Amino acid sequence: MIRKLSFALDEEEQALCDSAPEECFRHAIRRGALSPDEATARLSPRIAAAVRSIATGERLTAPPDRPRPLERSQEREMTRKILAGHPQLTQMLDERILGPDEALEVAQALDGILGRYTTGTRYAAP
Repeated sequence: MIRKLSFALDEEEQALCDSAPEECFRHAIRRGALSPDEATARLSPRIAAAVRSIATGERLTAPPDRPRPLERSQEREMTRKILAGHPQLTQMLDERILGPDEALEVAQALDGILGRYTTGTRYAAP
């Protein structure tokens, strides 16, 4: 579990936090509230790369030789519903750059950074 980093969201970020967490995160990075290095310090390399991609708004590409685990389409669709407020993560999931478990891990890392309820739990914003 990622701990909330010690920085305060400004008014615009607070307004975006529940409805557009990726944009909230990008805004905090752009204004210098935290650095991408701080945000990704405790993450695995793959999850850190996805978080950095969201921070910059740049497209993440899948390594060509990366084996993909078998997944059920039901699992992918359920993950898409959970990630409804995360357009860039949903795109990574749709393009199979990230698997469902990885996409949820990235969303949960962002939640920890922003101090949100964990995505996919009963208290998370819809």
